Amino acid sequence: MRVLRERFQHRWAHRAAAATRLLKLFDTAADAVVKRGLAQAVLLVLAASGLTASAPWLLKRIVDGLVAGEGSGRPEVPALFIFGYVLSQFLARCCTELRWPCYGAAEQRLQRRVGLRLFQHLMRLPLRYHHDRGTGAICQTLANGLLGLRMLLQHVVFTILPVIAAVVTMAAVLLRFGSADFLAILLAAMAAYACSFGLGVISMAGPSRGVSTALVDIGEILADSLQSYETIKCFNAESWVRERFDRALAQAERRWDVLYRRKALGGLAAAAVFAVALGTSCVLAATEIRHGAMTIGDFVLVNAYVLQLVRPLEMIGFALRDMVQAGAYLGQMTDLLDQVAEPILLADRPSVSIPGDGLVFDGVSFSYRIGQPVLRNLQFSVSAGQTVAIVGASGSGKSSLIRLLLRLYEPDAGTIRLDGVPISSIPLSILRDTIAVVSQDAMLLRDTIATNIGLGRIGASQRDIELAARLAEIHDAVMSWPEGYQTVVGERGLTLSGGERQRVAIARAALKQPRLFLFDEATASLDTDTERRILRNLRTLCRGTTTFMIAHRLSTILDADEILLLARGEILERGTHAALVRSDGRYAAMWRAQQSTLAPDAQDPPAMAAAAANRAT
Repeated sequence: MRVLRERFQHRWAHRAAAATRLLKLFDTAADAVVKRGLAQAVLLVLAASGLTASAPWLLKRIVDGLVAGEGSGRPEVPALFIFGYVLSQFLARCCTELRWPCYGAAEQRLQRRVGLRLFQHLMRLPLRYHHDRGTGAICQTLANGLLGLRMLLQHVVFTILPVIAAVVTMAAVLLRFGSADFLAILLAAMAAYACSFGLGVISMAGPSRGVSTALVDIGEILADSLQSYETIKCFNAESWVRERFDRALAQAERRWDVLYRRKALGGLAAAAVFAVALGTSCVLAATEIRHGAMTIGDFVLVNAYVLQLVRPLEMIGFALRDMVQAGAYLGQMTDLLDQVAEPILLADRPSVSIPGDGLVFDGVSFSYRIGQPVLRNLQFSVSAGQTVAIVGASGSGKSSLIRLLLRLYEPDAGTIRLDGVPISSIPLSILRDTIAVVSQDAMLLRDTIATNIGLGRIGASQRDIELAARLAEIHDAVMSWPEGYQTVVGERGLTLSGGERQRVAIARAALKQPRLFLFDEATASLDTDTERRILRNLRTLCRGTTTFMIAHRLSTILDADEILLLARGEILERGTHAALVRSDGRYAAMWRAQQSTLAPDAQDPPAMAAAAANRAT
């Protein structure tokens, strides 16, 4: 019993916390447009409910007038009641239709603001979060959350509020005409509905969460398959992907089936309550008429109120079931909002002065998973304006250095200082504005070439964009395309070749004009001739700028001021190219192995000699 009580308390505490987070989200997202639109919609809903509730009373007066004048052949039906009855129905319909523009404007503004806040939060989440979750799952969570918000808001405004208004109005009318027995029947029906739908809501909570999870799984597999489309085609894996997707659909089908069965049971219970309430009120009304205590108009009034009130009560039940499902959708969204994001920049925080003292890694250790260290107590410094190359086998921790420098991850121990300032104390926007990255796997937006290059410096002129493209040796190629810089690349830039994508990424970094360049195999996808020209341009571009180069091809780092050889997250060797070759260690072995795989004319001794002379100069 104690375990059940604790489980119940934990479940309701979790739901209360989720409701609190949702109310806070609504409060921060509801601006003047949202509040004004919702207020207008609520007023129209209440007006429509009041007019609808008054119509049966007017109909009673009309029927009583017709019955009273039946014997004389001159029905005494005041034209005012007929006019009022028709007018009430007309105005009720008008209010029902007019509420949509008011509500629609508020709903769409709220969706926009909540969606933007979710997007901003996603963009601020640390890289570790995105690495641990699929893109499709995150997108489906957002879609489910916005759908849940819409469902919840619509049911509150268009179902719950009208029924409450109708109950209050009808109860007042029934009490006014001395129909306390019928009011008791309606109240008993409301209590029965409350019990029926309360049990239904509890029974549907689990299946609703299951459906939400299944939809997220479908979205994740769909996005993963579309992003890996080319690989699937290359390995003829369409049938395997189809079966994988079908398994996710089958899981969703089973969970929807459970949910629909629970809905059906709740609906049958509601139908039974409705039948009992309607039958009881009709029998009681017929008995009262037989004894002369009620008129035919009273019978019409009571019957209309039963039909008009009991059916909306059913709608409340159905709304509550939908709101449970909406809550499951919103629960995943609020859980996402609870993820700790990167620190927000404070508006009054002073900018960091960068005096030019270089870069220092002071005892830095890092691991992606506990017990699997990637970097171990790294200790080295780079003077301002120097070029340092990082080499080593795959998995030695080279790319992790770049992620730590950009604070995409935080080190487990140690400090990284940029020009004498710990980067943990530098606001992220300032830190990342000082760094430009060119990675081996250059990802582009599905937008124009000009936009992708212009990301390096938002607001850059077309002239600056073209100048950066010339440095990256891609300007001539772009100008040969029919749409030039307005050419739209495909998703992730896959309509371009690997070399073209890397040159766009290099142009983007060049446009930024940073204090620190980070090149992660920046020329790996380029042919030898293009690579040689770009490296020459990069030497000019990086002159006087602190530069980090991660490379597998050692011929690209001959003129580096210092080369660090990493092995198992530690610095195994360090020095210039010439010194490392003379020491005849692992670096020298790597150099000989790479040279032996090149054709004699590809080893390019003049280029190597020029690089060495450039370094010496």
